Amino acid sequence: MESLNLVVLSGQIESSADIFLMDDGKEACNFSIKTFKTTGRGPEKTRTPQLHTVTMINPGTIGRHLLKGKAVVIQGRLEPCPGGPFDMIVATTIHFPVSEKRS
Repeated sequence: MESLNLVVLSGQIESSADIFLMDDGKEACNFSIKTFKTTGRGPEKTRTPQLHTVTMINPGTIGRHLLKGKAVVIQGRLEPCPGGPFDMIVATTIHFPVSEKRS
């Protein structure tokens, strides 16, 4: 059986991008996205915020647009985090949704 490693997150940027150089000389950036986990129904419905740390390798100029509060949709994959118990999200595609203004 083949496997699929795909992550799609839609939320708001919680921390602006931190751009840095990796050991191999490639540029990368880290930023956080806030999403919400919804449970229950009706008056029992609750929304719990969740923070996700995302890394993008070779972000080019996109890193300058990853500002706190901006809506974003990222597509990427999970990769093992060196020295940590959790996987990290590596973004391959970033979209900035545009909301339509109603007149």
